[in-house]
Amino acid sequence: MPAQYAAVGSHRAQLRGDATDLKWFRDESLDYVFSSHLLEDFVDTRAVLREWLRVLKPSGRLVIYCPDERVYSDYCRKNNWPYNVHHKHADFSLKYVQDHLNALTPNLRYLVANPAVEDYSWELVAEKIPVTNHGEA
Repeated sequence: MPAQYAAVGSHRAQLRGDATDLKWFRDESLDYVFSSHLLEDFVDTRAVLREWLRVLKPSGRLVIYCPDERVYSDYCRKNNWPYNVHHKHADFSLKYVQDHLNALTPNLRYLVANPAVEDYSWELVAEKIPVTNHGEA
């Protein structure tokens, strides 16, 4: 985004950058990656997920909360809400993201995969499965 819009109280976001290049973090350095209503704004969903998996430690958690695009679009029409024009994929959903994650790695365990939260969102919690020296999870 061209300008920061995130804050916690009076504190502005401290890191600003591209979700496809988390240059501040080494490989496998974070216990969790949390994202709420961001992933749907990227054209290359897989590139973002690849980067998030890169920085996630083995046994770390990926926590994603996003809109189901079709449900969100219908909700906007029904409630006469303005549509968020930053959304990039008409088929963006929990399944869409899981398909991308499954293509990137078999080393995830889905702890929560709820396709319907609140009015139009879904939630996902996945754990990165540690890989042994023999290449087995």
